Formats: sequence, structure tokens, C-alpha cells
Amino acid sequence: MLAMILKMQQKQRLFIYDRKEMGVLLLLALLVAIFAFTLGVHLGKRVGAGEAQTEFAAATLAATEEDPVPVAQDLADQNRGAQVESDDVLDKAAHDEVGRTGLKASVRRQVELPEQSKAEKINALAEPENAVADASLQSLAAVTRAAPIGKYTLQIGSHSKIETAREQISRAEAGGLKPLMRVVELPGRGRWYRIYIGGYTGKDIAESSGRELRTRGLIDSYIVANAVR
Repeated sequence: MLAMILKMQQKQRLFIYDRKEMGVLLLLALLVAIFAFTLGVHLGKRVGAGEAQTEFAAATLAATEEDPVPVAQDLADQNRGAQVESDDVLDKAAHDEVGRTGLKASVRRQVELPEQSKAEKINALAEPENAVADASLQSLAAVTRAAPIGKYTLQIGSHSKIETAREQISRAEAGGLKPLMRVVELPGRGRWYRIYIGGYTGKDIAESSGRELRTRGLIDSYIVANAVR
């Protein structure tokens, strides 16, 4: 009887001891599960962040490849397009303003430029339109002499008195020249007697001839002028 009681106590102790071991094992299993869960969450965050960065980098690269940098030709075409649109807007605004105010738009006209500039006209004195003839001077050869052919001539004198004009004509004829005299009426200055010599096709030729005649002492001074009739 005593042996049976001892045996039952041993079995009961073994049973209690087995329950403690099971509790320890369950606790260890729970700790392992918690550790595994924590480790999984931590690794999941790192992996998720890496994948997000990879996707962002891939999206940025794709956007960069699909949006090429414009070349100079594209920029020039865009500028021309913008300029045309700007001109159209300005033209429309100007047209509306003209219609509103009743102003007339100026019409462009082709203007023919003169053969001579203003400076050339100053240096080359043209024969005045109000040239007059003096019956008392018709006996002078310098008056009746035909003008030589050429676009330019040399004006060697301009006198307000006929006496000084005659003297210069005589000196020129004595030197072998064939001077011309033309009588002009200048507004506010009266009658003047101009002396010319030679006919030249070019201004440079006339200038060269004038320098030579002055060097030879045949004339005192000169200016290159337009040819006279």
C-alpha cells in the first residue's frame, strides 16, 4: 500500500514537472515568434524603402529620357513662331486702332534716289533755271560758244561785274583755253557772270584736269560743277 502511494506521488511529480517544461517551451516559442515578427517588420521596412527608391529612380530616368533637351533648331523655330504671333497681334491691334480712330495707314512707296547726294550738289553747282541772256553780250565768243560734251565741267570764276568777267575770259583765251560764260540771276544777289571751261565724263577726270591747269598757271581756282548748256 505504501509502495503504491509512493508510486502515485512520483507520477504526480512527473506530471507537474512536465507541465512546467511545457510552460517554458511555450514561453520560448512565444519569444521566438515575437522576435521573428519584429525582425520581419524591420526587414520589410528596409526592403520596402529600397524598392520605393528604385521605382522613383526608374520613373525619373524614364521621364528624363522621354523629355529630350531642345536643340538650337527647335528653339529657333519656337522663336520664329512667337515672333509671327507677336507681329500678327500687333498688326491686328494697329488695324483695330485705325478703324476706331479713322486714321489712314501710310502706304509704302518706292522712292527713286537722286543720282547725286546733297554733298555732291553742294560741290557741283548746277546751272540755275533762271539763266538769262544779255543781248549786249552776244558778241562775246564765250557766250555763243557751244558747251563741250560731258557730264561735268570746271567753274573757274563767278563775277558780279561784267568787266572782271571779261578780264578772266581774255586771260583764259590767251592761255589757249576756250572758256564759256553764262549769265544767271541769283535771288537777293542780282546778276552774276560765271566762267566755265572743259567738258568731262567723270568727276575724277575733271578734278585731275583742274589740278593740272592750276599747276600750269592757266587758272587760279576751280570747282567741279555739273555741265552747262
